[in-house]
Amino acid sequence: MIKNIAKRTIVTIGLFSAVLSVNPLTTLTCTAVNPIVHAAEVPPDETKADQIGWVFRRHNGWLQKRRWNYTKGYWVDKYWINVAPLQ
Repeated sequence: MIKNIAKRTIVTIGLFSAVLSVNPLTTLTCTAVNPIVHAAEVPPDETKADQIGWVFRRHNGWLQKRRWNYTKGYWVDKYWINVAPLQ
């Protein structure tokens, strides 16, 4: 009885593997992937310019301005600059 089950199993596995090896749907296609990325294709982040803009405020009767770096999130100028007195 055990010999009969072993024979069936071996025959079934053999037929199954033969069918899979002939069937074109089960064949795999391998393509080479080039993992090298050239520097000209991807620009580094260091080449991007910071976005800097003026911020205005009214303080003690004066219109004042100061530069803010929008990219990095800090003040470029140390102090506020008086632009004109407010009327």
